[in-house]
Amino acid sequence: MAHPCDCRPRYRQARPVRDATPGGRMQPPSGDDPPEPPRQGPDAWMESAESWATLNGDLRAQKYSPADQITPENVGELEQAWEYHTGDVADGSDEVPMSVWSATPLFVNDTLYLGTPFYRIIALEPGSGEEKWTFDPEAPLEALTQANMKGRGVAYWEADEPLVGVACQKRVYIGTMDDKLHGVDADTGKRCADFGDNGMVDVNQWNTVNDKRPLSLFQPPTVYNDTLFLGWAGKDWTDAVAPPGTDFALDARTGERKWTFHALPEEVVDRTGTANVWASMSLDPETGLLYIPISSPSPNYYGGERTEELPQATLVTALNTETGEVVWSRQLVHHDIWDYDTVAPPTLVDIEKDGETVPTLVQPSKQGFLFVLNRETGEPVYPIEEREVPASDAEGEQASPTQPFVDVPEPVVPRDDYQQLEQSGERLWNEPFGQVQKHGFYMPESWGSVTIGAPVITRSGLIFIGASMDSRVRAIDLESGEVLWKHLVDAPAVSMPAVYTFQGKQYVTFAVGGNSILLPKVSDQVVSFALPE
Repeated sequence: MAHPCDCRPRYRQARPVRDATPGGRMQPPSGDDPPEPPRQGPDAWMESAESWATLNGDLRAQKYSPADQITPENVGELEQAWEYHTGDVADGSDEVPMSVWSATPLFVNDTLYLGTPFYRIIALEPGSGEEKWTFDPEAPLEALTQANMKGRGVAYWEADEPLVGVACQKRVYIGTMDDKLHGVDADTGKRCADFGDNGMVDVNQWNTVNDKRPLSLFQPPTVYNDTLFLGWAGKDWTDAVAPPGTDFALDARTGERKWTFHALPEEVVDRTGTANVWASMSLDPETGLLYIPISSPSPNYYGGERTEELPQATLVTALNTETGEVVWSRQLVHHDIWDYDTVAPPTLVDIEKDGETVPTLVQPSKQGFLFVLNRETGEPVYPIEEREVPASDAEGEQASPTQPFVDVPEPVVPRDDYQQLEQSGERLWNEPFGQVQKHGFYMPESWGSVTIGAPVITRSGLIFIGASMDSRVRAIDLESGEVLWKHLVDAPAVSMPAVYTFQGKQYVTFAVGGNSILLPKVSDQVVSFALPE
């Protein structure tokens, strides 16, 4: 067998286009559109209209569910269907660090799968919350690279034609802070003996540079075409010379490495590191392009030791899934000295612009920008311009003289004009939600809350979201921004919910983990909501 590609691709940096025309019409699904036909062929299980089979709902990271049983008209009747507690929670008062649980459950294979911040996999009956099985890799509960115990969930894979009676034709994967990736049978929770070493792959075997800390695997791998695409998290805010950014493609059955992508040139890794992918990725199954949001290089806040141009740091990059080679790159921050990591998966949508349908990628940034790019070429759909920015007076620092800024249509319009807007980039509504509650101090709910988490949008025109400091989950009208329903849970729900249909009934299920930034309050609650019978 050929040796896996250890790719240091030739960089092709997509350049800003200054004369692109603003405007264009988004084409989101609507409740009046006919249902999309079920996908056929490889990975068809991932595209089922009833499932929530990946962290972001699908490979395109659209965070969208075609479920429409729960509507703006009846969502006020939503009630708790069941509740489950994992037992995997820590408030930091003893030897186990505080837990931060931001794992969206997966619903696939008629099962709800959870990954906990103690790295256990739990399989539940999706209509009742009854436990089916659990798996414990017995990983160390230590803060090896992070201040908290973290868990962002699991990934699922199944063979295109599963063999009846043969183990591990369907698998669930979970990573740990000490760089281990575990694969188990999705029906039983037993280790898959043919995956790595009896169900475990030690990813740190490929960490050969600046390897004083492990490559922590909090984000579940992206699964496509019998391949696991894997990024990792590190400790770049304290380590000037951290492990250099790498991403791996592994065989979903054996765990064997297919290729490695290196973000940093070999000649700088003795002075800097990371530019890793610790957020989730997205993928276009029609083109086979993998989109990776790459973080800042180490150390986060000073670049005097890394003054060279690093074209694969703080950006979004498209990789060929077969080879790991760069197809295009778009840098979002030059010479990053602010820790402006690219922290969200790119969302893949289509936009109608100038009479043509453009395959588009939307990449949010920490600065509050939305970079809208052609996902096949990396060229801007809305203009991006290089603007002069202030220089740094820190000794040895060489800040970039310019930075990319998004030039989009004016977003603020009078409230009376909302209903007259076309889908051209203008803001339709902007309503605060949530309430700041900390240390006994309560701000007015009309001010809104600091939030950590993402929404899910449904075909019927609802937004489901937790994310706020006041430990409530909400349903919001997509058209008006009005909060139509809310429910008190045990802590801030900092992960997006799973929206799925099981035995003809739609469920909205949250993992309620809390977050040390929002509140010194954590939880192990899983709670599911549905309409009454």
